[in-house]
Amino acid sequence: MQRQLFLFALLLWGCINPVFSQTEVDSLWGVWYNERLLPVDRVSALRTLVSKKYSGSDIDSTRLLIVWQLDFAREYRLDREEAYALLQLGGVERMQGRYDVADSLADITLDRFQAVDESEGILKVYYFKGALASRRGNFRKAIDHYQRSIDMAESLADSARAGEAMAGIGLAYRGMGSYDEALRWLRQSARWMEGTANLNSLANLYNSFGAVYYGKSIMDSTVVFFEKSMAIFDSLGNEPKVGMTANNIAVIQTHLKNYDEALRCYGIALEIQERFDDKNTMASTLSNMAVVANVQGRVMESLRLRQRSLAISEEIGDMPGIASSTQLMGIMLNRQGETEVAKEYLSRSLEISLSIEDKEGYAGTQHVLGQIYYEEGDWDEAERRYQMAHQLYQEMGNAWDASYVQMSQAELNLALGELDAAEILAQEALTIITSHGMPGEGTKALLILGQIYQAMGQYTKALEIANQGMEEARISGSLKGIKEVAELQYLLNKQLGNTEASFAAYELFIEMRDSIKNEEFRKEMLREEYEQQAKLDSVRYAEEIMLQEAKMDALGFQQKLQQAYLWGGSAIVVIVGLMGIQRYRNTRREKDLVEEQKLRVDDAYHRLADRNREVLDSITYAKRIQGAILPPESTINSVFPQSFVLYKPKDIVAGDFYWVQRKNDFTYVAVADCTGHGVPGAMVSVVCQHSLNRALHEYKRELPGEILDVSRDLVLEELKSPDLQVSDGMDLALCALKGNKVWFAGAYNPLWLVREGNDEAAVLQEIPGAKVEVLGGYTFVELKADRQPVGRFPKYQAFTTHTLTLKPKDTLYMFTDGYPDQFGGAEGKKYQKRNLRRLLVSLQGETMLQQKMELEKALKQWQGDAYDQVDDICVMGIRV
Repeated sequence: MQRQLFLFALLLWGCINPVFSQTEVDSLWGVWYNERLLPVDRVSALRTLVSKKYSGSDIDSTRLLIVWQLDFAREYRLDREEAYALLQLGGVERMQGRYDVADSLADITLDRFQAVDESEGILKVYYFKGALASRRGNFRKAIDHYQRSIDMAESLADSARAGEAMAGIGLAYRGMGSYDEALRWLRQSARWMEGTANLNSLANLYNSFGAVYYGKSIMDSTVVFFEKSMAIFDSLGNEPKVGMTANNIAVIQTHLKNYDEALRCYGIALEIQERFDDKNTMASTLSNMAVVANVQGRVMESLRLRQRSLAISEEIGDMPGIASSTQLMGIMLNRQGETEVAKEYLSRSLEISLSIEDKEGYAGTQHVLGQIYYEEGDWDEAERRYQMAHQLYQEMGNAWDASYVQMSQAELNLALGELDAAEILAQEALTIITSHGMPGEGTKALLILGQIYQAMGQYTKALEIANQGMEEARISGSLKGIKEVAELQYLLNKQLGNTEASFAAYELFIEMRDSIKNEEFRKEMLREEYEQQAKLDSVRYAEEIMLQEAKMDALGFQQKLQQAYLWGGSAIVVIVGLMGIQRYRNTRREKDLVEEQKLRVDDAYHRLADRNREVLDSITYAKRIQGAILPPESTINSVFPQSFVLYKPKDIVAGDFYWVQRKNDFTYVAVADCTGHGVPGAMVSVVCQHSLNRALHEYKRELPGEILDVSRDLVLEELKSPDLQVSDGMDLALCALKGNKVWFAGAYNPLWLVREGNDEAAVLQEIPGAKVEVLGGYTFVELKADRQPVGRFPKYQAFTTHTLTLKPKDTLYMFTDGYPDQFGGAEGKKYQKRNLRRLLVSLQGETMLQQKMELEKALKQWQGDAYDQVDDICVMGIRV
């Protein structure tokens, strides 16, 4: 009754809420378009609109609103609102599976919130990073981020936010298989969120409870919580979450063997996920659908679904999804007789599960491998695998899956003749299964227990157990279970002299064996039908065409024969007439052909134009993301009042980027050139910039050389490929400034310093290996970079950190090779570094803004009208 009242209340709220929600949305649009209001109020309204659109509309609308928010915030220099827009953009990227971009946006947002002391924003970033780390299988890191979010929420007395972060920790422990710890955190979350009236958070919490209870195999509680969650999300119009919960409910229906209902729910989930391009949950749904297809005998369809799921998981870097898909692929291949290939997939699943601390996945794969080794007769290896799986399930409190491992262990001990140990294991497994109240699930345990008593010579007791097993088997409807139990009943009744009962059991055994053969034949026919369907369709179509052509040929021949008899006396007239008609037809055919070809060309042109426009729109959006990742001018000017950045991408997006961070009284500055330019270069730049952020903030490196060492390892890890030797990476100059000191490390790209007067001796005394020249009353210093990239290289060495004492009015320059490598001039040659050096020295009397303008002017004059820009260009100048 309480459950019915709960659902009724939600339905009532769902009827009222859309009206309220639309009214509120209309009001927010009114604020946004009211130019008389303060810019901060207008953009705040737009931010609220984004949060509402994100839960109930399409991704494109959400992205467009965020772009408006970003542009508006930058125009009015609203740093706080720009940071919120970047965080929302990260949410869109996470939803579409672009985790590296989302993580980079989160790091940048965190820096900007900290710079303006925006506590609520910092709290949201830590929660976001926790959810992102959990999704990628980095559960320990997720817990750390969530804990920081809780600390911030408690300082702000925000119990709702604290409760949400606690729920996140609960899910992280669920991912690690620590179900009791997960429930402890979820219950604590429920207490903190009590009375907050945030239905979306409440629905998420119910979903989390359902996931944990499913892990503990408590199905009644699982179904209740998932249905509660589904009702709330549906009332809120939150379709992505409706899809996610529909997938969860379908998993339960699969477990309960309600396959038609499971497929219906999976269909709802997949339709929503495809519409929203939600790759995060799409891979899971496809994998689950593959399970049902395999049970129903659609083997090739199951393999196709699994391969599609695995491809999506690999595309978005979803490590838990990859581990799950490879495990299921291994199980299927083993059933198809491809044992060695199956072992390769299962070993890969083990490796991934271990790396992300997924105890549940690791234990499940060990159990499967144990069964394979048992079937191969390698009983020692099977026992070792079973023990690992059982120990992990016990640590997690997962008694249900532990009971299935115990059945496998009992079966192994029976084969080894260790009957007492086998009996204990089978009895324990049966007790656990019975306690869960799942009718029909005890067949296997009862069968093994009956076989054990048979081996002990206790035939009467064995028959009693076998009869119980037959009841369970009939409830489950398992043909295999009925066959195996009937065979045991036949043998036991025969040994006890129960001739009539023995004969009845034998008949049932034969009936079930034949039924299984027919079922296997049906499944094989279904598989062959699936493989041959396209071919059959093509053949049937071809046969129909040939039949129609034959009929037309016969009819045409008959008509021509009649005409020949009828007009035989006027043969010459007919021939002349036919020649004229044929000529007309040829002319008409040629004209029609030209028209048809013209239409095809026009259609191809329009389709190509549409595709080109889509590509350009995508690249333009990528430019906005890249622009959001780059530090804004306001940030650079606040740190270095006398500075400039000359940034000219060759294409819409660039492989060059500049990077500014502050930490522990250090200010870090870098100018980097990633492999390639355009879209490929931009993709690599996201990975490289993210590696710098992680080396500084996550790995807590301070010296530039150490930062580059860690960044190189991270770049290699992100860009590794089992099939290709990817050589992508970056060349860069990286400085750390603190007080009157500068620390520098470089990968191919140097650091230039220009100082007033002749100070050559002092510089060489401090850095003996520096290149020093005196030019026009200024000392020019080049701190050399290491001759290796941040990326793949034949022989890796630690990057060198140089230290130099700065003086007032010293000017530092960092640049990529785009400016000196630009072709132009009378002879079409490169500009060269020596010309750039002379130009910069000659500009020392100018302001930094004037220097930037002169650099642009010199570049334009060098290119002229004859030469296009050949590479991305980035030059940064800082006067201390």
